[in-house]
Amino acid sequence: MIRILDRDDIDAVRFALAARGKDEYKYLCIRDNKITGTDVRRMHRATLNFNSIVVGDGLYDVLKNNKKEVILDRVADDTGYPSIESFISSEGRVVELPPQYVVKGSFLAATIVYLVGANGQAMNPQYILDVCNIIEDRLPCSVTITLPSDPTSPILIKQHDSTAIEALIMPVIVPEDIRKQLKEKEED
Repeated sequence: MIRILDRDDIDAVRFALAARGKDEYKYLCIRDNKITGTDVRRMHRATLNFNSIVVGDGLYDVLKNNKKEVILDRVADDTGYPSIESFISSEGRVVELPPQYVVKGSFLAATIVYLVGANGQAMNPQYILDVCNIIEDRLPCSVTITLPSDPTSPILIKQHDSTAIEALIMPVIVPEDIRKQLKEKEED
């Protein structure tokens, strides 16, 4: 078992936990001091600092989770757990948000929604809020948003601080008949 008391590491675990799935991905994966959670519609990963704790790669169950302490229990090897790298699109554009634009409130979430929409994509707004809530608790920092050229590919949100938070979010595919209605209104 691993007892975590460091605030940054607790934030990292809680961030990964926000995307933890059920059944196949009910555990968090630690690989190379990065902790990942996924529900297959999104993937959250953060760097663990583990001050003087040696942690082996593997799948971990969360036994205790509060603001002061997290306890993890290793349950299996990490074979078959997906990695963010396998889903990142190499084509697209990166938008950088310097610290003065990453502030408490809804500005960060609204900016991400705007960028995603301008890229011809739709996202589950709760997934964006989950990411923004963690980022806004860790100010000041900068954020990059990678928007793929293929609207069916996921976006990548990265926070640049000691936990190096990364969120990969799959788009919602809007049905063709709804998209067609929008195009008809634009032509009028």
